[in-house]
Amino acid sequence: MAENKILVQIIDHENGNSVLGQDHFESREKAEEFKWISDRAYGKLLGEGQTRITTEIIER
Repeated sequence: MAENKILVQIIDHENGNSVLGQDHFESREKAEEFKWISDRAYGKLLGEGQTRITTEIIER
């Protein structure tokens, strides 16, 4: 079984940069897809161009 080396964190910058959630992925492609979906969802929820909640890809 492949080790999931790529982490995607969802960060709330207005709440002390707290981590709202995190997921591990096997490939950068899957991590980028998740990031794109998350960014789009938070954009719809909080308004396009919002910077309060962002996602970050971390490779180990």
